[in-house]
Amino acid sequence: MNLVFTVYSVFFLATALVSFFVAFLARQRRLIRGAKELAYLMFAAGIGAFCLIFETAAPSINEKIFWSKLEFLGGIATPVLYLIFSLRYTGKDKFLSRKHVILLFVVPAITLVLSTTNEMHRLIWTG
Repeated sequence: MNLVFTVYSVFFLATALVSFFVAFLARQRRLIRGAKELAYLMFAAGIGAFCLIFETAAPSINEKIFWSKLEFLGGIATPVLYLIFSLRYTGKDKFLSRKHVILLFVVPAITLVLSTTNEMHRLIWTG
């Protein structure tokens, strides 16, 4: 595996490092409203950006697909975590019952399963 890092890789590395640093800072302030959710959000964004470094540096299509599948772990969770963070931070906690949070993650979970099993059905990547 001969990775070819580009300028984009550096930008994604900076994005990942900033995301992980913000997650660390938010985790330290977990008693503040929304800090725990912000930490989860930034960690997921950092995972996505970190995997994107290797996706852009991978020379073969198979390696790019592998890293793209790992990138889905952070990328799929980010919009849902952003919504959860927004609701918690603005004080709309009544919408964040366990049942509602689980329901919010149904579509991302299905998408994650579809992306990992893409070779069987080609619903995520067609070529």
